[in-house]
Amino acid sequence: MTIKIKTMSKTRVNVQTQEEYNKLMRLYEATKRKWKGNKENPTELNIWRFFKEKTCINTGTTFNFVNIEDCKRLKYTIITFKQFLAAQHLTEADIPAANP
Repeated sequence: MTIKIKTMSKTRVNVQTQEEYNKLMRLYEATKRKWKGNKENPTELNIWRFFKEKTCINTGTTFNFVNIEDCKRLKYTIITFKQFLAAQHLTEADIPAANP
C-alpha cells in the first residue's frame, strides 16, 4: 500500500506519547518527508524527549516541532494523533513496522 499524507494548513499533531511520536515519524518517513532544515530521516531524530506530551508536529512535506503552548499562542489547530490518522483516512494497521 502506498501511503499518502495531505498537508493540513495551520494544523499541528500533538503526539502525547513516545509511541505516537514513533508512529508518526514512521508514516512521515514512508512518505519521504524530511525534518525542516535537515537531511535526517524522520526516525533518525527523537525530538519527543524535549517537550514530551507537549510535543506538536506540523504536517508539511518538510516539518518541524514546537511545544503545545506555542501552538496555542500562534492559534494553530491542534489535533491528536488519532484525529490525524482519521483525517488522513489511515488506521494503525497502515503504519509501517519499526526497523529492528
